[in-house]
Amino acid sequence: MNDVQIQNVLDTFNQVGFKNLKRSQLERIHNHFEKCNKRMIMVLSHTSNHDFLLGLLLFGASSIPITMFTNFRNPFLGKLARHIGMLTAVKNKSNTQCIIDHLQKKEQFALLIALAKTGPHQQVHSGYFYIAQALQVPIIVLGFDYFLQTGYVSRKRWMPKREQTYEDFKLESEREILHEIQQICPYKPNFQVGFDLAKYTHPDFHVSKIRAPDLHVLYAHVMGRRFRKEMIVFVLVGLFVLIFLYVVLTWISRRRK
Repeated sequence: MNDVQIQNVLDTFNQVGFKNLKRSQLERIHNHFEKCNKRMIMVLSHTSNHDFLLGLLLFGASSIPITMFTNFRNPFLGKLARHIGMLTAVKNKSNTQCIIDHLQKKEQFALLIALAKTGPHQQVHSGYFYIAQALQVPIIVLGFDYFLQTGYVSRKRWMPKREQTYEDFKLESEREILHEIQQICPYKPNFQVGFDLAKYTHPDFHVSKIRAPDLHVLYAHVMGRRFRKEMIVFVLVGLFVLIFLYVVLTWISRRRK
């Protein structure tokens, strides 16, 4: 990412509401990527779709080949996800193995993954460890801080050893990874594994000061960067078909009564 691209990202995030995003944070992500031989896993502080959209916006302006995984049950949403480059679930295969099988064929990738599904009282899922161990790639931590209106990128990287058990990794490295997560104020604090609101000690902090991004601007930028015109047409046609089917089925139901 050159100086012009970096400034463009900073200007865009300022419009969205993240006015304190720093050049050094963007440069740190790229430095990690280069030092990881362009293969790494990024653990994301994630509690809402805002994080997903901000990630698309950030990496859409970068040369880093971002990879995300989703498990949409709706076939339409699954096709949409694949069209924009996301990995999707494969029948009769675990999500972890699906990701490993896909990424081991790639010379370059940056997998963006959360520690758990979005929701309260979640436990850390070990998948990120097994993916990193199988592919022998380092892990970094990053996220968007909704109180400080900035980004966060860990300075350290963690590499699971080939023969290491997950229990040992939890004691040696996951504790540090969770400490990094604690530094990032999420949009929904009670949904983030590893984040304790009582331990987030920035001056003047209050839950009421957690701010959502400007979603109108965010959607406009993401749509403009990630979707071609034919994809927009595809989405609109799909919505029209769904509405048409709903109207027809409603009419049939009323006729039967």
